[in-house]
Amino acid sequence: MAMGYSIDQNGHLDLSRYFLGFGYDMFQVRDVSHDYYFAELTRPLYWNGLPVIGLNSEAKWRHLICVHGRDGLPLNPITDIELERVKRLPLIPKVLDRRIDLDIFRQTNKRGKEDSISVVATGPDINYLVTLGALPGKYIFRSAYPAGSKYVGKIWDRVNRPEKYRKDGITQLVERYRK
Repeated sequence: MAMGYSIDQNGHLDLSRYFLGFGYDMFQVRDVSHDYYFAELTRPLYWNGLPVIGLNSEAKWRHLICVHGRDGLPLNPITDIELERVKRLPLIPKVLDRRIDLDIFRQTNKRGKEDSISVVATGPDINYLVTLGALPGKYIFRSAYPAGSKYVGKIWDRVNRPEKYRKDGITQLVERYRK
Protein backbone atom coordinates (compact mmCIF):
# COMPACT_ATOMS: atom_id res chain seq x y z
CA MET A 1 0.00 0.00 0.00
CA ALA A 2 1.49 3.36 -1.05
CA MET A 3 1.69 5.69 1.91
CA GLY A 4 2.63 9.03 0.45
CA TYR A 5 5.39 11.17 1.86
CA SER A 6 6.20 14.82 2.34
CA ILE A 7 9.30 16.93 2.83
CA ASP A 8 9.59 19.26 5.85
CA GLN A 9 10.91 22.85 5.85
CA ASN A 10 14.48 21.60 6.41
CA GLY A 11 14.35 19.48 3.26
CA HIS A 12 14.12 16.23 5.22
CA LEU A 13 11.58 13.45 4.94
CA ASP A 14 8.72 14.49 7.22
CA LEU A 15 8.16 11.79 9.82
CA SER A 16 6.14 13.90 12.27
CA ARG A 17 2.87 12.08 11.58
CA TYR A 18 4.50 8.82 12.75
CA PHE A 19 5.53 10.22 16.13
CA LEU A 20 3.35 8.64 18.80
CA GLY A 21 4.27 10.85 21.76
CA PHE A 22 6.82 8.43 23.18
CA GLY A 23 8.60 7.38 19.98
CA TYR A 24 8.08 6.72 16.31
CA ASP A 25 6.04 3.97 14.71
CA MET A 26 9.08 2.41 13.08
CA PHE A 27 6.99 0.16 10.85
CA GLN A 28 5.37 3.26 9.30
CA VAL A 29 8.81 4.93 9.07
CA ARG A 30 10.10 1.87 7.22
CA ASP A 31 7.17 1.95 4.80
CA VAL A 32 7.36 5.67 4.03
CA SER A 33 11.13 5.50 3.54
CA HIS A 34 10.62 2.61 1.12
CA ASP A 35 7.95 4.55 -0.79
CA TYR A 36 10.14 7.66 -0.99
CA TYR A 37 13.26 5.74 -1.98
CA PHE A 38 11.68 3.81 -4.83
CA ALA A 39 9.69 6.81 -6.09
CA GLU A 40 12.52 9.37 -6.01
CA LEU A 41 15.93 7.72 -5.84
CA THR A 42 15.66 5.01 -8.46
CA ARG A 43 15.12 7.51 -11.28
CA PRO A 44 18.25 8.44 -13.24
CA LEU A 45 20.59 10.61 -11.17
CA TYR A 46 23.78 12.27 -12.40
CA TRP A 47 27.02 13.67 -10.97
CA ASN A 48 29.00 16.02 -13.22
CA GLY A 49 26.97 14.91 -16.21
CA LEU A 50 27.73 11.20 -15.71
CA PRO A 51 25.11 8.68 -14.59
CA VAL A 52 25.09 7.42 -11.01
CA ILE A 53 24.25 3.73 -10.84
CA GLY A 54 23.63 1.33 -7.98
CA LEU A 55 20.59 2.86 -6.30
CA ASN A 56 17.85 0.60 -7.62
CA SER A 57 17.85 -2.26 -5.12
CA GLU A 58 16.27 -3.24 -1.83
CA ALA A 59 19.74 -3.88 -0.43
CA LYS A 60 20.86 -0.27 -1.13
CA TRP A 61 17.66 1.08 0.44
CA ARG A 62 18.33 -0.98 3.59
CA HIS A 63 21.95 0.17 3.61
CA LEU A 64 20.87 3.82 3.48
CA ILE A 65 18.27 3.67 6.28
CA CYS A 66 19.80 1.21 8.75
CA VAL A 67 22.23 1.59 11.59
CA HIS A 68 25.75 0.76 10.38
CA GLY A 69 26.13 -3.01 10.06
CA ARG A 70 22.44 -3.85 10.46
CA ASP A 71 21.31 -3.70 6.85
CA GLY A 72 20.90 -7.43 6.31
CA LEU A 73 17.78 -9.54 6.28
CA PRO A 74 15.48 -9.86 8.08
CA LEU A 75 15.01 -6.13 8.67
CA ASN A 76 13.75 -5.35 12.16
CA PRO A 77 12.40 -1.78 11.97
CA ILE A 78 12.48 -1.32 15.75
CA THR A 79 16.19 -2.05 16.20
CA ASP A 80 17.73 -1.59 12.75
CA ILE A 81 16.42 1.69 11.33
CA GLU A 82 18.20 4.96 12.15
CA LEU A 83 15.78 7.90 12.04
CA GLU A 84 18.39 10.48 11.00
CA ARG A 85 19.33 8.39 7.98
CA VAL A 86 15.67 8.09 6.96
CA LYS A 87 15.00 11.81 7.42
CA ARG A 88 17.97 12.75 5.25
CA LEU A 89 17.13 10.58 2.21
CA PRO A 90 15.87 13.66 0.28
CA LEU A 91 19.34 15.18 0.55
CA ILE A 92 20.79 12.64 -1.90
CA PRO A 93 19.34 14.21 -5.08
CA LYS A 94 20.10 17.69 -3.72
CA VAL A 95 23.74 16.74 -3.26
CA LEU A 96 24.01 15.14 -6.69
CA ASP A 97 22.30 18.15 -8.33
CA ARG A 98 24.44 20.62 -6.30
CA ARG A 99 21.42 22.37 -4.81
CA ILE A 100 23.10 22.82 -1.41
CA ASP A 101 26.55 23.88 -0.14
CA LEU A 102 29.16 21.18 -0.75
CA ASP A 103 32.79 20.34 -0.14
CA ILE A 104 33.92 17.91 -2.84
CA PHE A 105 36.87 15.58 -2.29
CA ARG A 106 38.48 13.32 -4.87
CA GLN A 107 40.54 10.27 -4.00
CA THR A 108 42.95 9.00 -6.60
CA ASN A 109 44.59 5.60 -6.51
CA LYS A 110 48.34 4.90 -6.66
CA ARG A 111 48.32 5.21 -10.46
CA GLY A 112 46.67 8.65 -10.28
CA LYS A 113 43.24 7.54 -11.55
CA GLU A 114 40.11 8.81 -9.84
CA ASP A 115 38.93 6.19 -7.37
CA SER A 116 36.11 7.88 -5.47
CA ILE A 117 34.35 11.14 -4.77
CA SER A 118 33.27 12.14 -1.26
CA VAL A 119 30.78 14.98 -1.11
CA VAL A 120 30.14 16.66 2.24
CA ALA A 121 26.97 18.73 2.35
CA THR A 122 27.04 21.40 5.04
CA GLY A 123 24.58 23.84 6.49
CA PRO A 124 21.93 24.09 9.18
CA ASP A 125 20.51 20.64 9.92
CA ILE A 126 22.33 19.07 6.96
CA ASN A 127 25.87 17.68 7.57
CA TYR A 128 25.61 14.77 5.16
CA LEU A 129 28.23 12.67 3.39
CA VAL A 130 27.72 11.00 0.01
CA THR A 131 30.38 8.69 -1.44
CA LEU A 132 30.54 7.71 -5.10
CA GLY A 133 32.89 5.22 -6.69
CA ALA A 134 34.38 6.21 -10.04
CA LEU A 135 34.01 3.86 -13.00
CA PRO A 136 34.75 4.60 -16.67
CA GLY A 137 31.94 6.86 -17.89
CA LYS A 138 29.81 6.60 -14.73
CA TYR A 139 29.76 6.64 -10.94
CA ILE A 140 28.48 3.96 -8.59
CA PHE A 141 26.64 5.06 -5.47
CA ARG A 142 28.48 3.70 -2.44
CA SER A 143 26.91 5.27 0.62
CA ALA A 144 25.30 8.30 2.26
CA TYR A 145 24.81 9.11 5.92
CA PRO A 146 24.70 11.95 8.43
CA ALA A 147 28.27 13.24 8.62
CA GLY A 148 29.27 14.18 12.11
CA SER A 149 32.67 15.61 12.86
CA LYS A 150 34.10 12.07 13.10
CA TYR A 151 33.46 11.25 9.43
CA VAL A 152 34.33 14.69 8.08
CA GLY A 153 37.47 14.69 10.27
CA LYS A 154 38.63 11.45 8.64
CA ILE A 155 38.36 13.01 5.20
CA TRP A 156 40.20 16.16 6.25
CA ASP A 157 42.86 14.00 7.90
CA ARG A 158 43.44 12.28 4.54
CA VAL A 159 43.74 15.69 2.86
CA ASN A 160 46.05 17.25 5.45
CA ARG A 161 48.28 14.22 6.10
CA PRO A 162 48.70 12.42 2.78
CA GLU A 163 51.91 10.71 3.92
CA LYS A 164 49.88 8.71 6.44
CA TYR A 165 47.53 7.37 3.74
CA ARG A 166 49.90 7.20 0.76
CA LYS A 167 49.27 3.47 0.24
CA ASP A 168 45.57 4.23 -0.38
CA GLY A 169 46.19 7.06 -2.85
CA ILE A 170 45.74 10.78 -2.51
CA THR A 171 42.63 12.62 -1.26
CA GLN A 172 42.23 16.26 -2.27
CA LEU A 173 39.64 18.95 -1.76
CA VAL A 174 38.79 19.75 -5.36
CA GLU A 175 35.93 22.19 -4.94
CA ARG A 176 33.96 24.15 -2.39
CA TYR A 177 30.59 24.72 -3.96
CA ARG A 178 28.32 27.34 -2.42
CA LYS A 179 24.90 27.86 -3.94
